[in-house]
Amino acid sequence: MTFEIKAAKARPTHISPGKAVYPWHLLQPGQGFFVPDEGTERKASGLKTTAYQWARRHSKPTNYQAWRHCEDGVDGVWIQLGDAAE
Repeated sequence: MTFEIKAAKARPTHISPGKAVYPWHLLQPGQGFFVPDEGTERKASGLKTTAYQWARRHSKPTNYQAWRHCEDGVDGVWIQLGDAAE
């Protein structure tokens, strides 16, 4: 395999590592939020993994629950920290 060396390019502005997209830091046990689909069907397991990874990095509880949900006619994923009874 051969590679062609080229001049460096400007980094795209839409890439922002470390930028918080979801409000994980605001959740208390027994609270959650709805994330609507954007074009394609969002997987609940993917959002739960994102929450779990954030919680591990920040030494927070990791017992997130997520499932597909329709809210006001909009499909998406509901994710919450802990159970509703907590």
